[in-house]
Amino acid sequence: MVPVDNGAPSGKYLVIVQFIVNKEGTISEIKPLTNEGYGMEQEVVRIMRKSGSWTSAIMNGKPVKAYRKQPVTFMTTQDGLNILSKTPYVLFTNTDNELSIEVDDVKPGSLEVTISEGSIIEKEAGIFVARVTKPGRTVITVFNKKKKSKEIGAMSFEVKKPG
Repeated sequence: MVPVDNGAPSGKYLVIVQFIVNKEGTISEIKPLTNEGYGMEQEVVRIMRKSGSWTSAIMNGKPVKAYRKQPVTFMTTQDGLNILSKTPYVLFTNTDNELSIEVDDVKPGSLEVTISEGSIIEKEAGIFVARVTKPGRTVITVFNKKKKSKEIGAMSFEVKKPG
C-alpha cells in the first residue's frame, strides 16, 4: 500500500480530491484538496484517472458538467502495536486525551512514549495522557525502555477542536 511503502505511521488518513464530471461522464481536472503526504494524494489521483465513466449531473432533465469532491480514507496499521483513544485515531485540543497503549511482547511498564506536537505523560503502566493545543496532526511514537529506547512503532492522530 502506498502510504506504508512511503513510511506513513499507523493511522487513519482522509484524502479529498475535487474533479469535474462532464456531460458524457468522463472526469477531468482532478485536484487534491488535502495534503496528508506519503504519496496518498498522488495515489488517489492515479486511481481516479483509471476509474472509467461516472454518471453526469442532471439539470432540467439534461446532463451537465459539474464539480465533485470525493473523500478517500486510508487506514494503516502496525502489527503488535495498538494505541487506543476514546475516538479512534483522533485527539482533541486542550483536552486530557487518555490513551491505552498495548504492545505485543513488551510489558506496559517498559514503554516510553513521545508526541510530535503537544505533551504526553504516563498516568500508569500502559495508560498515557496526551495534550495538544492546535488542530492538525500529531504522531505518537512508542519505544522500549528496556532495549536502549528502541523504537517499536508510531501512530498518527488527527487533532480536532472538541465539540
